[in-house]
Amino acid sequence: MKNDYTLDFVIPSGPTGPTGPAGLPSLCFVKFADITSSGNMTIDETKIFPNGTSDYIVTSDTVTIQESGNYEVTFCGKIDTNSANTVVEVKLMGEMSGTTMELPGMSGKWKDGTQMIHFSQTSVYQFQSTMVFHVVVTLAASTNFQVSAINLIIKKLPF
Repeated sequence: MKNDYTLDFVIPSGPTGPTGPAGLPSLCFVKFADITSSGNMTIDETKIFPNGTSDYIVTSDTVTIQESGNYEVTFCGKIDTNSANTVVEVKLMGEMSGTTMELPGMSGKWKDGTQMIHFSQTSVYQFQSTMVFHVVVTLAASTNFQVSAINLIIKKLPF
């Protein structure tokens, strides 16, 4: 069997167009340990892709974005029932240039003592300098509760 092929097309000439984004975007996945008291949550599990990227530094309770740029941030989790019917709030906090702030819309807040709440929010941010994230749980009054399945996903966008 003979495999002969004839290519009969012309490659257009002209100036080279712009180059698209290079490389793969980096991604940081963080799972926080379950908590039953107020305070900062500790990190239970971390995965950073691609391996060897230096875009993120993870400690026992913080995630630091090393490079300025555009990032997609997803924050999600679950607040279980609380017997005192008081407000339990889980907030994603950020610190940039020495200023700590709650990231708008990045929290779960629950008062109903008989239900549980699942929350999830995704936003796109532009960070001009190093950004440090941590998660804090606050209570309006003493109660029995559990915050679980708290995940933070940070993806560097290629533009």
